[in-house]
Amino acid sequence: MLDDLAKRNNGDEFHKSASHFQNQLIIHKEQLDILKHNIRVHEDFLVGEAQKEANTIHRRLFGDHADERDKLETFEKLFGEMKAEFLEFAGKWS
Repeated sequence: MLDDLAKRNNGDEFHKSASHFQNQLIIHKEQLDILKHNIRVHEDFLVGEAQKEANTIHRRLFGDHADERDKLETFEKLFGEMKAEFLEFAGKWS
Protein backbone atom coordinates (compact mmCIF):
# COMPACT_ATOMS: atom_id res chain seq x y z
CA MET A 1 0.00 0.00 0.00
CA LEU A 2 2.84 2.37 0.84
CA ASP A 3 4.44 1.66 -2.54
CA ASP A 4 1.18 2.47 -4.32
CA LEU A 5 0.88 5.76 -2.48
CA ALA A 6 4.49 6.62 -3.29
CA LYS A 7 3.81 6.14 -7.01
CA ARG A 8 1.05 8.74 -6.89
CA ASN A 9 2.71 11.28 -4.56
CA ASN A 10 6.16 12.78 -4.83
CA GLY A 11 6.18 15.78 -2.52
CA ASP A 12 8.61 16.27 0.35
CA GLU A 13 5.87 16.15 2.99
CA PHE A 14 4.65 12.80 1.67
CA HIS A 15 8.12 11.28 1.45
CA LYS A 16 9.02 12.40 4.96
CA SER A 17 5.92 10.72 6.39
CA ALA A 18 6.32 7.67 4.15
CA SER A 19 9.89 7.24 5.36
CA HIS A 20 8.64 7.43 8.96
CA PHE A 21 6.14 4.62 8.31
CA GLN A 22 8.67 2.53 6.45
CA ASN A 23 11.01 2.76 9.45
CA GLN A 24 8.16 1.94 11.82
CA LEU A 25 7.25 -1.14 9.80
CA ILE A 26 10.86 -2.33 9.89
CA ILE A 27 11.02 -1.86 13.65
CA HIS A 28 7.69 -3.64 14.20
CA LYS A 29 8.79 -6.56 12.01
CA GLU A 30 12.01 -6.89 14.01
CA GLN A 31 10.06 -6.87 17.27
CA LEU A 32 7.60 -9.43 15.95
CA ASP A 33 10.48 -11.67 14.86
CA ILE A 34 11.93 -11.45 18.38
CA LEU A 35 8.56 -12.33 19.93
CA LYS A 36 8.13 -15.28 17.57
CA HIS A 37 11.64 -16.51 18.34
CA ASN A 38 11.08 -16.30 22.10
CA ILE A 39 7.80 -18.20 21.78
CA ARG A 40 9.50 -20.95 19.76
CA VAL A 41 12.29 -21.23 22.34
CA HIS A 42 9.73 -21.54 25.12
CA GLU A 43 7.74 -24.12 23.13
CA ASP A 44 10.92 -26.13 22.65
CA PHE A 45 11.53 -25.95 26.40
CA LEU A 46 8.01 -27.21 27.14
CA VAL A 47 8.36 -30.05 24.63
CA GLY A 48 11.67 -31.02 26.21
CA GLU A 49 10.13 -31.02 29.67
CA ALA A 50 7.19 -33.09 28.46
CA GLN A 51 9.51 -35.64 26.87
CA LYS A 52 11.77 -35.76 29.90
CA GLU A 53 8.89 -36.25 32.33
CA ALA A 54 6.39 -38.06 30.11
CA ASN A 55 4.74 -39.91 32.99
CA THR A 56 4.45 -36.98 35.39
CA ILE A 57 4.14 -33.89 33.20
CA HIS A 58 0.35 -33.80 33.63
CA ARG A 59 0.90 -33.08 37.35
CA ARG A 60 3.48 -30.36 36.84
CA LEU A 61 2.34 -26.76 37.10
CA PHE A 62 4.10 -24.26 34.89
CA GLY A 63 3.96 -20.65 35.96
CA ASP A 64 1.95 -17.96 34.27
CA HIS A 65 3.70 -16.39 31.29
CA ALA A 66 3.07 -12.81 32.40
CA ASP A 67 6.25 -11.35 30.89
CA GLU A 68 5.57 -12.87 27.50
CA ARG A 69 1.94 -11.79 27.60
CA ASP A 70 2.92 -8.23 28.57
CA LYS A 71 5.41 -8.05 25.69
CA LEU A 72 2.80 -9.30 23.24
CA GLU A 73 0.14 -6.90 24.54
CA THR A 74 2.57 -3.99 24.29
CA PHE A 75 3.44 -4.98 20.73
CA GLU A 76 -0.26 -5.23 19.81
CA LYS A 77 -0.98 -1.82 21.35
CA LEU A 78 1.93 -0.07 19.62
CA PHE A 79 1.24 -1.78 16.30
CA GLY A 80 -2.44 -0.84 16.53
CA GLU A 81 -1.54 2.79 17.17
CA MET A 82 0.86 2.81 14.24
CA LYS A 83 -1.72 1.14 12.01
CA ALA A 84 -4.37 3.74 12.87
CA GLU A 85 -1.85 6.52 12.21
CA PHE A 86 -0.90 4.92 8.89
CA LEU A 87 -4.52 4.53 7.79
CA GLU A 88 -5.08 8.23 8.51
CA PHE A 89 -1.96 9.07 6.51
CA ALA A 90 -3.07 6.80 3.64
CA GLY A 91 -6.50 8.42 3.58
CA LYS A 92 -4.92 11.84 3.34
CA TRP A 93 -2.69 10.87 0.40
CA SER A 94 -5.04 8.53 -1.53
